[in-house]
Amino acid sequence: MADIDPLISRLRDYRTRSAAKSELLEMGEKAVDPLIAALDSPHAGVRWSVAVTLGELKAEKALPHLVEALKDDEIMSAAEESLTNITGENLGPDYDAWKRWIEMGESDAAAEGPAETAMTDSDLVAKAVYNTAVSADEQSDGGWSLRVPIGNRHQDVALNLKVQDQDGVPLVKISTQSGPANRKLYEWALRQNFKISAGAIALDGGPERPEFVVVEVLPRAVVTPQVLIKVVGKIARKGDQLRNVLEKASRK
Repeated sequence: MADIDPLISRLRDYRTRSAAKSELLEMGEKAVDPLIAALDSPHAGVRWSVAVTLGELKAEKALPHLVEALKDDEIMSAAEESLTNITGENLGPDYDAWKRWIEMGESDAAAEGPAETAMTDSDLVAKAVYNTAVSADEQSDGGWSLRVPIGNRHQDVALNLKVQDQDGVPLVKISTQSGPANRKLYEWALRQNFKISAGAIALDGGPERPEFVVVEVLPRAVVTPQVLIKVVGKIARKGDQLRNVLEKASRK
């Protein structure tokens, strides 16, 4: 457990969160007990990342703990997503419904096996957006552009399924542009990263036309259609919120 605790601590910092999460996922079953214990962390970012990681590990042992996490307003959505990811059931954030489901001993019905790593990129995207209002267009560079409706507006999300880390592990990069990056707001944007539980605000577009973007990177092996569409939605909403803040700041 000594080698796992530092990784869990790194979930607190947006700059190390993604890499720490990837290493925890690679540890598999060995990481489950320490992750369950970390659901009691005083830091919301750690609790949120832990809840999501347990879902991606499909840790059935964590089911009762994730049900209790539904009472935590700061990570309720992550706990709900992981409960669904593990069990295949969709009971929403209803604590009592999940509690009854667990007590009835139906955890044997949890979804079997890891993510569908043999699924092609096209199949993954098609299944993710199926029966949703999100549209997806494949780009000439092999990436995807997803248009996500948000109220009477929309947010474009870029999906790159061809990324690898330094060890050659396939990754999925999900990002959305939020507006021109004014140098006066760099420090403010960095501070925001300590307040958001998932994703990170970063710079893109090069030195001549820098843009603020909201980005999330996940290991390809754990990205199911269900996980993908939920993360795309979250990144789109965060990007839209950031765009609104930047527009208000530009008018001052």
